Amino acid sequence: DRADAVLKGLPAAEDASGDSLEQRRAQYAYRREFAEGAKWFEALRASAPVQDWEPYQHAKLELALGDFRRWNGDAASAREDYEAAAAMLRDRADADSLDSDALALSAIAYSGLGDREGALRYASRLAGVPLAVDGVNGAIGRQSIARTLARLGDRDAAIAALERVVKEPSTVTTDALRLDPDYDALRGDPRFERLLASGMTPLE
Repeated sequence: DRADAVLKGLPAAEDASGDSLEQRRAQYAYRREFAEGAKWFEALRASAPVQDWEPYQHAKLELALGDFRRWNGDAASAREDYEAAAAMLRDRADADSLDSDALALSAIAYSGLGDREGALRYASRLAGVPLAVDGVNGAIGRQSIARTLARLGDRDAAIAALERVVKEPSTVTTDALRLDPDYDALRGDPRFERLLASGMTPLE
């Protein structure tokens, strides 16, 4: 509720710039307002300022739209959004340099398409970063693997991945796992419920 109040008080320029995209997605997703979320992101995409966004920002918007349309039962439109996002990210994700954002988002796009091989290819590249070398990207990579597996419906592998994540510094929170629809395939499994009760180590 407090987050709602903050978002409602944001100046229009914040949404127009794309800076609030992740927060809007989380709020609609955690509240399970799938139809409302789809309409909000559709309206944002049709607005004039979005036309000046960088491809990376466009890709994040397409992924948000894809998720909300899929959750709302519009699989055909969601597929178009995921394909568009994958195309926008491909050059950055396939580059030799490690672009953590492009890799993590590409994993989301391909898992949305049900392409297990493609999704895990991108998530695994990021997950291979040792925490001792790069704690932030290493943590993001391990979280990306877990999220990707959960989105693909691979319950055993996703829970095993999350069990590793909770033992290491992470940006994941128990509340996020409890609320995020990406982890719905794991709900009701005693292993996942125990994991939620275990708490997590915050990433400093």
